[in-house]
Amino acid sequence: MKAERRHELKENELLHIIEQSKEFFNKYGTHILLGVVGVCAVALAMSWNSSARIQAVNEAYFDLDELRSELSRSGFEEVSLDESAKARPPAEILREIGGLAAGSSDDKFQQRAYLEQGHSALSLSTRHGTEVNEKLLKIARSAFEKLAKIAKNRDEVAAMAHLGLATVEENEFVIDGNPAHKTKAREHFEAVIAMKSLSNTPLMNIATSRLGRIDSTFTKVEFAPPLPKEESADLPATTLPGMQESGPSFTITPKTPATTPTDTPKPTDEPKPNSNEPSTIDTSNEAGNEG
Repeated sequence: MKAERRHELKENELLHIIEQSKEFFNKYGTHILLGVVGVCAVALAMSWNSSARIQAVNEAYFDLDELRSELSRSGFEEVSLDESAKARPPAEILREIGGLAAGSSDDKFQQRAYLEQGHSALSLSTRHGTEVNEKLLKIARSAFEKLAKIAKNRDEVAAMAHLGLATVEENEFVIDGNPAHKTKAREHFEAVIAMKSLSNTPLMNIATSRLGRIDSTFTKVEFAPPLPKEESADLPATTLPGMQESGPSFTITPKTPATTPTDTPKPTDEPKPNSNEPSTIDTSNEAGNEG
């Protein structure tokens, strides 16, 4: 009897719970369903947003690689006339790289793009030897300044920005000779040296080395003007002996004289050529003996 009574009590309790559940779901079921749907929608949106962001970053890296290749064809490599006519100016491509960096929300991509923009602009600004392209140099400065601002806690990125800006100062000194560029370059080198996390790294060694030779780097080099054509035309011809056994001598006439340092002693046993005729070596006896 007791067992049957306990069984009846359990069945009544279960029925009571079911009845309460029905009442609860009848009253709050719609709200619960909406809540579940909302949570699922948020989860799907977050997942989609993450996927879209990853895809956008991947596309940005792809575009950056394409622009780098185009920049190489436009600025660094020798191209045919047909290809050169179709190529865009390097400055236009560099600005597009900067636009990619500014339009991205990914910190690492921004740093990569600005670094690429700055280094490429620097390389192209000095590709003609001693001539510096001021327009490309300004693009390089802007890229490295933006890189320094977004470096955050990445000391290696900040160091590359400072070294790039120091190089810009060096090149601008070549253009205008303003000694203020030396002061600014020193500040950039010292900023890198102050980064303790970069001790005994290549970046630290580069900054230390370039700071050590900063005086020679920022020394204005002046070249003496060339001699007038009238003076160089009156210079005597210089005769170089050819092969003594079988051929005649060779004679060349320099257009400009070689510069001799004043502290270098001149040899006293050097033959002096005739001022009117170049000196030659008589090879007639040797030719006769051979005959």
